[in-house]
Amino acid sequence: MKPPRSRTILCFQKPSHPARRETLSGILSTAQAQHLDVITLPNVKSANEIRALIARHKPLGCISNRNFTDDLVDGNVFGGTPTVFFGSNPLPKPSKALLVRDNATAIANMAAQELLTLAPASYAYVEDSSKSEWSRRRGKAFAKAVARTRKPCHLLESQNLHRTLASVERPCGVFAANDMTASAIYSAAQRLHLKIPIPPVN
Repeated sequence: MKPPRSRTILCFQKPSHPARRETLSGILSTAQAQHLDVITLPNVKSANEIRALIARHKPLGCISNRNFTDDLVDGNVFGGTPTVFFGSNPLPKPSKALLVRDNATAIANMAAQELLTLAPASYAYVEDSSKSEWSRRRGKAFAKAVARTRKPCHLLESQNLHRTLASVERPCGVFAANDMTASAIYSAAQRLHLKIPIPPVN
């Protein structure tokens, strides 16, 4: 007789950031509906620790924030355990795991749609400070979405924003790569004594 199948999911996720807390909340509610037990592991520091946790719990599967395990894993660290990554960075190779990625084009199009209604003199995308692949994809998609206006679209780095923002045509519709970048934009705008009206996003 086979032993009962594990109903445990190991979740490698740091819930410190608000967006990550929302993701974790979604994972937990989905797991509860499927009668699965989720063990959240926010402080894993090595690939060997991941292997040891899998050997101890013998999980049904693993879920991991791609950015969280970026420096810890290669494509084989989870062995034969079914694993789903979520996040924006591509998977390490070789890997049989699944990756749930955000849709850069859809996100950029939503941002462009909101800003187009304001008819600004120009547009700008401020990339993430890490200059990640996902941030570049999002910026290219945004530039393409607003290109039909034939108005300038600036792709800006998050460093020295008070200088680069000072040179764009105003009013400027600005799309931030993420929350941290938006915070940097606010700080730069304050230094330049600029007001930022916030369009409603549904």
